Amino acid sequence: MDTQIIPVSPYLLSTPTFVAAVAIFLMGLLAFLRERFSMVSAAFFCMTLFLAIYYIAFSQMYRAATEDAALKWAKAAYLGVPFIPTAAYHFAAAALGIYEKHRKGLVVTWMLSFLFSAVIIGTDTVIGGMFHYRWSYYPKYSAWSIPFLVFFFSVTALSLYLYVSEYRKASDGAQKHRIRLFIVNTAIAYAGVVDFIPKFGISAYPFGYLPMFIFVGLSLNIVVRYFLVDITPAFAAKEIIDIMDDVLLVLDHKGIIRLANPAGARLFGCTENELKGKPAGIFFDDPLFSERFDVLIGGGTLRNYEVSIRKGQSAPSTLSLAATVKRDKEGKPAAVICIARDISERKRMEEAIKHQAYHDSLTGLPNRVLFADHLALALRQVHYHEGKLAVMFLDLDTFKSINDTLGHAFGDKLLQSVAARIKGCIRGTDTVARIGGDEFIVLLPYIVQERDAAMVAGKILSLMKEPYRIEGCEISVTASIGISICPDDGEDGETLMKNADSAMYHVKERGRNNYAFFSAYREAGAAARE
Repeated sequence: MDTQIIPVSPYLLSTPTFVAAVAIFLMGLLAFLRERFSMVSAAFFCMTLFLAIYYIAFSQMYRAATEDAALKWAKAAYLGVPFIPTAAYHFAAAALGIYEKHRKGLVVTWMLSFLFSAVIIGTDTVIGGMFHYRWSYYPKYSAWSIPFLVFFFSVTALSLYLYVSEYRKASDGAQKHRIRLFIVNTAIAYAGVVDFIPKFGISAYPFGYLPMFIFVGLSLNIVVRYFLVDITPAFAAKEIIDIMDDVLLVLDHKGIIRLANPAGARLFGCTENELKGKPAGIFFDDPLFSERFDVLIGGGTLRNYEVSIRKGQSAPSTLSLAATVKRDKEGKPAAVICIARDISERKRMEEAIKHQAYHDSLTGLPNRVLFADHLALALRQVHYHEGKLAVMFLDLDTFKSINDTLGHAFGDKLLQSVAARIKGCIRGTDTVARIGGDEFIVLLPYIVQERDAAMVAGKILSLMKEPYRIEGCEISVTASIGISICPDDGEDGETLMKNADSAMYHVKERGRNNYAFFSAYREAGAAARE
């Protein structure tokens, strides 16, 4: 006589299974995003993904109205089931830092997982039909399921073996505590074996989603909370890290920040937790940072490397960065320890000293030294392109009497105003410098003909004639300008400056408030000698 089946609402099993599947997937995704795609988080995400596929498919199988529909969902679950033990094995190897040692074994198990998935979905070899229990349909395993079950439980047992083996090797401390948690966690997951019992005709309620949900939740906590604990103590005691003025960053081999001290958080304008999980490169204003990091990972060194950091709208800071790589037993990079010191104030002082060395303190214009550098560079370009440039020597007329009559403070303000007017008459590629007293010199590179220099000189003289209003007084001043052209009047800086000076004195002798080319002065001198 047939046993009467007392039906139970399919939602009684389908709903909690589906909810658990979604929660498991979201926990895996959270770890993946939080840990910024580390190997541990990637393996954990894969494991949760395959678990989610399994439970989502089974949740739909429980709701199926016909045996054919239930069978389709049962087979769909094997897009995930064969991969679960392999993903767990991969996760264990990554979390324990022994991935390289088990690389070949992982390749084999992944290949076998694909093979079993294809066989179970594509044939009726393993799943020979469906049982119809009072709570739902459930897949029926045939004798051919034995190879798959051996594979499934052997790989699962291998993961537990790895945890136990590494636990025995670990010294007391955070690492050993973390592995102990993984062992307990894996033992909880083994309760999920109850899901295999109904596949052999025993009507055991398949509550495996519950221990697997607990397993994933506890694993997430371990990944997020304890992943760095084995790195931190090797570098410095926490008390020292917290009080040190220098910035300490610990990065993984991909450049993701895993640890930051309070000094680093203050410098970057965020909390230590906000720094964790972010790529270090986003804080540095250096397009070559990634390249230098790769060189460091490859065995290079990084000492006294200056890099600017982004700090929103505030002025950028400059860091002096030193870094070293901590490697595992296989020589693979495990972490990068960076020490950085804020040298912004020192750089500002250096820039100020450099500015003083190359600029006139009164007008802020380049001085004779910087002008000579600009002239030397322009001469090289002129010689290379066979072009022309002009040097203009400018001296104020009657400035000495103004200075003596109205005082040096007044004279200084007049010089500042004159400098501003001259600067307003030239291009951005030109240079105007104050070389002492009331003397200025102008460099005009990239001119085509003498007329270009004459136009600039005329513009300066015209603007000079306009009255200056200083301290309530209105005063006018004129200037005399001498011009030399390269290559006609000389091909080196010293000759060009000397000849421009000579042409300027020629203007002084001829009545001032004008300009003259050295070539005209030279011709006038030759005519006078004749």
